[in-house]
Amino acid sequence: MVSRLVKEIKPHTKILGVTWVHSGTGVVLPIRELAAEVAKINQTRDESDRLLLIVDGVHGFGVLDEDIALQGGDFFSAGTHKWILGPHGNGIVWAKPENWALVQPTIPSLMDPELSTAWREERAPHGPTQAAWVSPGGFFAYENQWATVEAFQFHRQIGKKRVADRILDLNGQLKEGLSRMSHVTLHTPLNRDLSAGFVCFEVNGVSPKEVVSRLREKAVIASSTPYGKSYARFSAGIVNTPAEMDRALSLIRAMA
Repeated sequence: MVSRLVKEIKPHTKILGVTWVHSGTGVVLPIRELAAEVAKINQTRDESDRLLLIVDGVHGFGVLDEDIALQGGDFFSAGTHKWILGPHGNGIVWAKPENWALVQPTIPSLMDPELSTAWREERAPHGPTQAAWVSPGGFFAYENQWATVEAFQFHRQIGKKRVADRILDLNGQLKEGLSRMSHVTLHTPLNRDLSAGFVCFEVNGVSPKEVVSRLREKAVIASSTPYGKSYARFSAGIVNTPAEMDRALSLIRAMA
């Protein structure tokens, strides 16, 4: 995967944008290995011409035991209403401190007095952009912010490794079970290092939407991926149990 992406990087390429965990297949991209290749490319470029690695990390953030600040990317974004279990409408954007200088704020933020003062004085802000400068302006939905803080604390209390092990174990149970069914095509890698919290599959002769509908009739929640090529998709989280995985598998087995 890394070599195929790197092969497409041309001398004029300035930004490489990738998805950490693909929601259409459940495939995990090896971000650290990709970042190492980007770093090699940047050794041959001037600082003003360096290649930026930007990661959409929503379906790895809160699933995998990874420190995004150590992955090697330049910018990282993720919603916090999914695997972090926070409220809808919240998300994070992380960047290396020096990279914020590359971003131009579009809305005066109340998080830093320099921006609001510059706006009132009708002048450009003094100094390079900082992370606080790109936070939204206006009044915040404080209850959402507080709830998001609680969600992060909840994850820390459990422990990232325990969360990751739980999610990978449950989804591994699903993958192993589906892979042994002759009427099912599994599209998510069995390899634990190449998948996370999604299990995408097809049932022979049954459309993804029909699979989801039949499961829902039995009180099992799945989804169909909303892309050009759609698959049925399970997504086991920390609130699920091995017994629930067995029940879901038995329902798919009955669709033969």
